[in-house]
Amino acid sequence: MQNTKCGFNYSILALLLFVLAFIVQFLVSNFDLEFLSIAVSITALISFLLAIVGGIYLIIGLREESSKEQIIGFIISSIFLMIIVYFIILLCKDV
Repeated sequence: MQNTKCGFNYSILALLLFVLAFIVQFLVSNFDLEFLSIAVSITALISFLLAIVGGIYLIIGLREESSKEQIIGFIISSIFLMIIVYFIILLCKDV
């Protein structure tokens, strides 16, 4: 149960950081501040990395008993994985 709980916590933290980055980007979009743009990008990157780590812990926790935390964590991590793959495909198309 320890790996499932850890993976769930990482997934929730990743979701909160991503929402925070989105809100800050939306609020400062009218200003041309390079520092805030870099800070938002770093926050989003950390969010994606935490989602990947959370997904790894959840995969390790598959041997444990299924729970609501495990299912919610898998859903959040899967959504982040799909977003990452989508952005990678878009970057590859631009090159």
